[in-house]
Amino acid sequence: MKNAHINDNIYEVKGGVILKRFKPTYKIDKVSNIPFVLLERDNIKGIMFDVDNTLTTLGKGITEDNRKWIEEAKKLGYKICLVSNTLNVKKVRKIMTDLDIYGLYFARKPSTKAMAMALNIMDVKKEEAVLVGDQLFTDVLGANRFGIKSILVNPLSKKEGIYTSIKRPFERMVMKKLEKESAND
Repeated sequence: MKNAHINDNIYEVKGGVILKRFKPTYKIDKVSNIPFVLLERDNIKGIMFDVDNTLTTLGKGITEDNRKWIEEAKKLGYKICLVSNTLNVKKVRKIMTDLDIYGLYFARKPSTKAMAMALNIMDVKKEEAVLVGDQLFTDVLGANRFGIKSILVNPLSKKEGIYTSIKRPFERMVMKKLEKESAND
């Protein structure tokens, strides 16, 4: 077993992959099953959401379950900001308007710039924020790079954009390795 030293942290390296960077804080099947008690326990005040295949399916609007969950989160005082890589400005603006929430598009996750902007918009600290998304290589990696918690949800649909569909087999490989490592702990 090898160790890699990055920024004074020691990460276990297996097969040349630094698995810790892709490990979500939590894995929950879908947004509407995220328990508010979990967010409260972790002192979460601001929730960043990916859009495509997390809140919406390709070519469709936000699902009714996700709409209801976000409305309930707002009633409970959570601040919400969309952080999406999509170029579809209309889609993000429609969700923002319909739900009266903030949003950023063309976020370029796993870049952390949009997440920093979202923190400022929501006026929360890193330790009070979580990013919810369906992709290891953009959402979870971005959250981990930025130093915030992440919730990985299952994609809403098998229908995806070309770039995402290319990445999915590699994400499944990494997820299997992460699950195997967790089982061995």
